[in-house]
Amino acid sequence: MKSSAMFTAQDEADCLASPLFKDWAENNDEGIKFSEIKLTDFDRFGKRIGFLKMTTKAKVNGVDVPGICFLRSAAVSILLRLICEGETWVVCTRQARIPVGRSALLELPAGMTDDSGAFAGVAAKELEEETGIRLPAEALIDLTAMAQSKDPHGTPSPLTSYDELHASAIRGKAPGDRGMYPSAGGCNEFLRLMFHERTVTREPVHLHKP
Repeated sequence: MKSSAMFTAQDEADCLASPLFKDWAENNDEGIKFSEIKLTDFDRFGKRIGFLKMTTKAKVNGVDVPGICFLRSAAVSILLRLICEGETWVVCTRQARIPVGRSALLELPAGMTDDSGAFAGVAAKELEEETGIRLPAEALIDLTAMAQSKDPHGTPSPLTSYDELHASAIRGKAPGDRGMYPSAGGCNEFLRLMFHERTVTREPVHLHKP
């Protein structure tokens, strides 16, 4: 293990002890052979390591593979459909997103999870914070879990409980049990999509055509 000169001994210790690094290290499969792992940068959210960057030298089947890694927490997004007077609306937010050069990017409400892996609870919290719409966590349907409810041969299998699903999504399961990886070429973030639909009247939710 190496680290950039900018790291103090305490910084390195905190990064290696962080859930971000531990989760990444525990879930590397045996097909990847590492010869070097170098911590290059990090960001703290308070005392917690929120983002971790590193480079690796690794081979798969004897072939060098790209090893620039940006580690961050899992995320959850919410697809909320409102049906009003025969029209279907999708609730979105506009946020400044510097990485894609947009001052007001139209996107679904979303947010990073905490170490508990309580995806539905985080989704409900983010929805209220970003839109003012309050929904109980149990009202959200986990579309990711539904997509994973069949084995590779198409045989239906029962969904696990939310507690079991949330725990498996954070620790010790194969990537397919986790969610969708939007940018696996450089980032370990995985996303779970929640869904809720209801019929509403126009006045309470202030729906207006643009």
